[in-house]
Amino acid sequence: MELSNDLPARMKQGGFSLLEVIIAAAVLTVGLLTVATMFTTSLALIKYSEEDSIARQEAQQMIEGIFAARNTGAHPFSDFQSVSAAVPGIFLDGYQPALRAGADGIMNTADDGPAMETGPDGKPLGNFQRRVTFQPVLLPDLTVDPNTRQIQVSVQYRIGGLVRTYTQVTYISTYR
Repeated sequence: MELSNDLPARMKQGGFSLLEVIIAAAVLTVGLLTVATMFTTSLALIKYSEEDSIARQEAQQMIEGIFAARNTGAHPFSDFQSVSAAVPGIFLDGYQPALRAGADGIMNTADDGPAMETGPDGKPLGNFQRRVTFQPVLLPDLTVDPNTRQIQVSVQYRIGGLVRTYTQVTYISTYR
């Protein structure tokens, strides 16, 4: 009888050990969790981007309304300041709800509303607020320029627990 050094057929079978399978499953799980986290983060960024675009549009629309009122002569230059200024203007102080412009065609004045502005999806912009402030512009001799004012429009909105603000600054003068 001849002795063979061959291992039994059972021992010669190839494959993965239990430890290799567990390690491969752990690596796969970590990879899938990373992809899922990136997916949810990208969805949140898309939502932020949409809200940022709406805020930019709201600020630009408000500035265009102010310039249109000046250009048509619907309001004298003295109206372009807040109601609490030394010479009271028509703009309400502080953040105001994003209501539609009233009869004067300018947002953030006393005649706004009652309906909310609507976004591109047709839903009311209930989580948006607007503020417009006017600042005097100084001449080189540090006196106030009576013909020019700085306009700062801020649009504030909430996304979850996060409050974000978009601000746009421009200048307006008595000249058209």
